[in-house]
Amino acid sequence: MAEPINYGREAVPPIKPAEQWRELFAGVADAACAVDAEQRIQWSNDAFARLCQRAPEQIHGRFCREVICGHTLDGQRLCGGSCLVSGRLARREPVENFDIAMPQAGGVPVWVNVGILSAPRSWNPVTHVFVLRPVNLYAIVNRLRGAAHHGSAAAPDDLPRLTRREREILRLLAQGHGAHAIAQQLHISALTVRNHIRNIYSHLGVRTRAEAISFAFRHCLL
Repeated sequence: MAEPINYGREAVPPIKPAEQWRELFAGVADAACAVDAEQRIQWSNDAFARLCQRAPEQIHGRFCREVICGHTLDGQRLCGGSCLVSGRLARREPVENFDIAMPQAGGVPVWVNVGILSAPRSWNPVTHVFVLRPVNLYAIVNRLRGAAHHGSAAAPDDLPRLTRREREILRLLAQGHGAHAIAQQLHISALTVRNHIRNIYSHLGVRTRAEAISFAFRHCLL
């Protein structure tokens, strides 16, 4: 057991591990939560509760996948029983920052960048801390639009040829809508939307929504 710290006047008891990580992350502006080896949430700050649109009592002790409910930016479910991130964390492998879409009550998901920190063993039962930062899509779009005006766009003959429907879906993707929201707005199935998204990616030679939007604004496709 750690000995009290003596600063000359009086002995000050050492800070307990649980108090250490609560104090460290309670004042963080970004959403943060601490999970154990089973990926159950042991602590979260107020920003995390607001982002997940849940009361604190609906968060503690639950699996992170049940609370975050993340999807890839093209609408595929990411958080689930076969979560690749959980597998890597269980093997103590480092995980780079990644982007997800989180469902919101209004129907339009919020884009979030997720960073994961490994906790010291003394923080038991906490093994990792997730820090979630909403991505300001419109700021990104404006930066891309500015880059398009200052850069050199490809000649019209060199640009990928998208159908009217593909351009429409690309525009909705740039506005932050997911596959299900686009399907409802265009009165088509989500499967059809995903097929269009795959075709868009193939035509543009990209792999993610962010790359597709970046390409579209750089080459004035929207």
